[in-house]
Amino acid sequence: MGERILEKPNSLEYLFYLLIALTIFTSLSLVSLYNFLLFHTLVEAISIIIYVAIFMFYANSRRYLKNNYFSILGTTFIFIAFIDLLHTLAYPGMNLFQGFTSNHSISLWLAARLVYASCLFVAPLFIDRKIRVWLLNVGLVVVTTISVLIIFFYPSFLPPFYISEVGLTGYKVALEYAIITVLLASYILLRQKREKFDFKVYRLLSISIFATILSEWFLTLYFGFQDAFSIIGHLFKICSSYMMYLAIIRIGLSQPYDLMFKELKEKEVQLSLSEERFRSVVENIFETIFETDLNGHIIYASPTTENRLKYNTGELVGREFVDLFKESEKPKVRSLLSFVLSDKRQGSLETELMKKDGETISVEVDIIPLVRGYEVIRACIAVKDISERKALEKRVMESERLAAVGQSSMMIGHDLRNPLQTLYNVVYSMSHEINTLNIPDDKKENLFKHLETLKERVKYMDKIVSDLQAYSRPIILNLEGTNLQQLLDKVIREIEVPENVGLSIEVEKDLPRIFLDQLVIERALYNIVLNALQAMPKGGLLTIKAYHKEDKVYISVKDTGIGMPKEVLEKLFTPFFTTKAQGQGLGLSVAKRLIETHKGQIFVESKTDEGSTFTIVFPISLRDELSV
Repeated sequence: MGERILEKPNSLEYLFYLLIALTIFTSLSLVSLYNFLLFHTLVEAISIIIYVAIFMFYANSRRYLKNNYFSILGTTFIFIAFIDLLHTLAYPGMNLFQGFTSNHSISLWLAARLVYASCLFVAPLFIDRKIRVWLLNVGLVVVTTISVLIIFFYPSFLPPFYISEVGLTGYKVALEYAIITVLLASYILLRQKREKFDFKVYRLLSISIFATILSEWFLTLYFGFQDAFSIIGHLFKICSSYMMYLAIIRIGLSQPYDLMFKELKEKEVQLSLSEERFRSVVENIFETIFETDLNGHIIYASPTTENRLKYNTGELVGREFVDLFKESEKPKVRSLLSFVLSDKRQGSLETELMKKDGETISVEVDIIPLVRGYEVIRACIAVKDISERKALEKRVMESERLAAVGQSSMMIGHDLRNPLQTLYNVVYSMSHEINTLNIPDDKKENLFKHLETLKERVKYMDKIVSDLQAYSRPIILNLEGTNLQQLLDKVIREIEVPENVGLSIEVEKDLPRIFLDQLVIERALYNIVLNALQAMPKGGLLTIKAYHKEDKVYISVKDTGIGMPKEVLEKLFTPFFTTKAQGQGLGLSVAKRLIETHKGQIFVESKTDEGSTFTIVFPISLRDELSV
């Protein structure tokens, strides 16, 4: 919406209108000294012209007027102009009506002033109410007709208002003060409704009312029609009419928004504020907002695209909306957009969007048709990043799956443990029985090799069962002071280190004694060291260090093996994830769980073809932390 600028009247303009007013007043004052009848006729003529002009202005702009105050004034002023015209023609000295006296002219004056004051009093009361203009017209026609008929044909019904030898009567003065009272009340009502008016209009209307009050008051003081009080009273009437002209005619023509569209102007300001609030909301809500034309081209993109999608809003405008999505997702998005625009119904789907930097994110797309009349003019689209929600759903599903696996593992481990022990005992017995057999030594050697292979397979199966149980069952720690040197030596003794792998164990002297469940941590270290050895199929160097910093003890296991790429590192501790042909993917996840049960942490650094380093961190005050 274009911005409308209203020019403020400068001091020269105010001076111009002041000079016009002074010129008119001075001229009329000089005319009154020369010929009072001409003065009176000019004063009334000017007022009548202004009243008629106000009526004509209202008649041609009533469809735009939202303020009933001006509707009532515009309607009433034509009747006031008519009565004032009769008053002017009936004024003493005009001699247009045979048999008329001063009382006829004064009666018409009072009738016009009463209608004028009543109009100003009633108008504020109907600013916020619905008004039936035709009913107002009927009422004014009736009042004007009755008043004129009584004054012209039944003057005896009225009290005398002026006596030549006495001057004004008490009836005339009393009616003038009654008119003044009504005018004061009309100003009070106008003031109470001043927020409905532009300030300039309100100020000019107020001046007009007070000028009318002064006019009425001076016209209670004169003795003869041509004395000074009568002249001053008529000059104030000109002032009142002139202020009314400035308030309605001049402002209505030069600045129509201040008069006819005051309410519309306020709504325009409110709309502008609403647009600002809406823009602020759009720029800060979680969703990214787009608008497209009927061909699916972007015509608006909210500023959030810069932070969330890495696009500048300028480079998006004009592009096809579906271009933001993965190639495989474009047909679905295009189909949804076409459906919404053709069926005029909201639609949504979950899909994947590509940022400018190539990153793919999960999004929810809601498309709403914007309808004008019965036709869709564009589509409003809200794109919400649901990557975190999808990740959470995946973790929940994985947790549920692992919980089910854990329950199954407990049962499987329990059922397999005894048969495995039996197999192990059978292998052991058979190895002794072979020595008693009377067969060649080469056959005995082959039998021992087969038994050794069977023994290794049984140990491998036993490790799988142990890992399954360690991962699934609750862990109750039995903490005791632990010598890390002895613990590491014990782990190495249980693992057969290949001949092509060098081994280095470095334990810091005076290492603080920490409290661990030695059997649990021994198993965790066993899995980590075994993983390191398996990562060096062509040999290398295995380095194990134990040291402390501040209030923590560190154990690092470093190999010079094949290393791991980034995508493997991200899933390294995920249960059942493995890159080994015969691996089960539980060793490291079990180790992580056992370490974290001790309030510890495990970190991995790795580079492809350079090796990996596993670092375990335990708090020295572990016993105190676990007892809290």
